[in-house]
Amino acid sequence: MMPKNFSPIKLKRSPKKSSNFFGLRIGVVLVTMLVGAYLVNQFVYRSKAAADIATVTFVPRLHSVTKGETFTQSLQISAGEKKLSGANLVLEYNPEYLEYLPQPATQMLGTTLPANYFTARLIEEATSSGNLGQVRVALVALKPDSELGSSVVIPLSFRAKKSTNSKQTLVLNEPRCEIVGLTGVDSNHTFEIDSAAATAKYTIGGAISCSNDSECGANANCSAQSSCLCKNNFYNCDNAWENGCEATSACVASGSVSLKLSLKLQGINHTPSATNKIKVKLKLTNGSSKQELSEVELISSSENNGVFSATVDFKQITPGPGFNLFVKAPKHIQKRYCVATPSGGITYRCSKDEQIIITDGLNTLDLTGAPLLSGDLPLPQDGILNSRDVVGLKNCIGKTDATCKNNGDLNYDGAVNGNDFSLLVESMGIKYDDEN
Repeated sequence: MMPKNFSPIKLKRSPKKSSNFFGLRIGVVLVTMLVGAYLVNQFVYRSKAAADIATVTFVPRLHSVTKGETFTQSLQISAGEKKLSGANLVLEYNPEYLEYLPQPATQMLGTTLPANYFTARLIEEATSSGNLGQVRVALVALKPDSELGSSVVIPLSFRAKKSTNSKQTLVLNEPRCEIVGLTGVDSNHTFEIDSAAATAKYTIGGAISCSNDSECGANANCSAQSSCLCKNNFYNCDNAWENGCEATSACVASGSVSLKLSLKLQGINHTPSATNKIKVKLKLTNGSSKQELSEVELISSSENNGVFSATVDFKQITPGPGFNLFVKAPKHIQKRYCVATPSGGITYRCSKDEQIIITDGLNTLDLTGAPLLSGDLPLPQDGILNSRDVVGLKNCIGKTDATCKNNGDLNYDGAVNGNDFSLLVESMGIKYDDEN
């Protein structure tokens, strides 16, 4: 028997059909909705341990806003190596303090990351039942399998209705949600949902009473209701209107972002004999939020697998989508990483649709699938692999002085020899300059 409160939408994909097929497919979706849901729930039950998982993460997960302020809550859906073709999501909140702001379908589809990943919005509705507010959004990607990806970010708009001293919560109602996609075997697969990070908390401060814009400080206006409000893309993170809305990114608690970072260097597959530590430069940025760290110490793994790792705090980063991480090692070309778990070895390069989603708290970045290329030697470093690096290394082969070891020992085995030169030659075959 079908559960009484179960009313999912079966989201089908179009296998490379023309736009005329869209209407037919939507009809199939609606006609088969109940039958398909019944069959899946009655006969295709699998435990979560064995199922394919789609993770929903709220970005950011901590907000500080002012009464009357509009803000964006983004939802990241990630299916690992699987592909996503549709989502039916239900969010719940306290309507006394938060209000959902509808947006045109084209706007919602166009502001997803990647843009226009979903081709149609089947449902967008906001309802209220007693003390509970709900918003439901159903999106589908009617496109060829080759154009589907494993991660997408959906931005939703809300407004803070009134101030409160207690934190308010916006949460995903997992039992009422459905995410579908491809698994390599099943072309219309329903994922189990991991919603552990699908909760956001809000503090809502009061708006100062005003009679004109000058009383609200920089980047703020006095509204028709005689209260100060920040202009678009500005935020009052210190809750003081004397200096207006001083921030250009959403307010979050300082020090709430950290990266659990794992990294490998070209040609090193075991803990090096000369050292078990390296220092790297890191830059984490999505354009609007950026922080650079000049000397971050990474320590080689106890598993003797050539992995260097550390947990790094970023105190000036506002969580959100669209981040890149730049990594520069002492004798290596800077590499730009655009996914949390890159692959492709030393030839890895970012693609235009890739991004790192940064949430408050701990973020895990396993970069071992794309080791750093050696070659930009500290002669000093100039950001490129060129003849100067080649000559510098050749002149140091067989020498044991500290300068030569510092410049030319690329595999950190305590010597400068043909093994190091082989790594440089391999890099020259792939050669590219620092990614900036």
